[in-house]
Amino acid sequence: MSIQQKRSKTENWFRYTLLDNPMFDEPKRGYRKIMRFGRPARIVILVLFVVIYLWSILMTITSGSDVSIFFSYLELILVTLIIPSSIHGAISAERERATWDALMLTRLTAGQIIIGKLIWRFRLILALLALLLVPALLSRTNPDTFDISNGMLWHAQLMILAWCLLLCSFGLWVSSSTKRSITSLAVIIGSLIGVLIAVPILYDMFCHISGGGGPGQGDLISSAMTTFNPFLSLYPMMVPPDSESGLIAGGLSGWPQIGLYTALSVLFLVFTYWRIIGLEKPVRGRR
Repeated sequence: MSIQQKRSKTENWFRYTLLDNPMFDEPKRGYRKIMRFGRPARIVILVLFVVIYLWSILMTITSGSDVSIFFSYLELILVTLIIPSSIHGAISAERERATWDALMLTRLTAGQIIIGKLIWRFRLILALLALLLVPALLSRTNPDTFDISNGMLWHAQLMILAWCLLLCSFGLWVSSSTKRSITSLAVIIGSLIGVLIAVPILYDMFCHISGGGGPGQGDLISSAMTTFNPFLSLYPMMVPPDSESGLIAGGLSGWPQIGLYTALSVLFLVFTYWRIIGLEKPVRGRR
């Protein structure tokens, strides 16, 4: 293969992966569903959103206090609710609509399908995080009112992005492993409730029943659950318990969470790739 042919092949791969990927047309289905609402309803919803958003900006400016922690938690809550509802039908819904067979016959590879399913969702996530980050940054116009350092704020944002990637990759793997989107949604929500809520509560109950008086300071299991659970680790990461004001210039906490979420995301994406490769392709006629 000549250098020109290799260059053309590489350009085609980038084109059909990042520019003209058919998976980018998927949001149009959601847009058509929104358009089913009457025009007055769409206008009312849009006006309410704009009013609430502008009101939150005005309140953060006039309050004169740092609301970085509040909006960071709001970001975390919203993405944890939105991503499962968006990603659960990424592949299982294709199989329900019987469009997966046609998709498998296209020139798209398994990797291009995965990238296409993830990229447009991350665009929406980044837009949402940017909207919520604006009030937090506006509330930090006076350095004397900072509750946390800039380093801690950006580490928190990186951790939330890593958590988003983990949710997307896990949801995509679940969606590729089931044939119905409602089943995928139930598995994803059940897993989140179990890992983030049920397991910590049950472990705390076990520690009290066993006479330990609750998880200890150096408890390995408790530390692992706190590291994995973003809702438990976000506040200690932004306001360390060994700091009187929480204002530490370095802001070096959060890397264990970011590394863990990224590693698990890569693992689930590999599982998804293998799953898509192993999905049964359309049966062609025998000679």
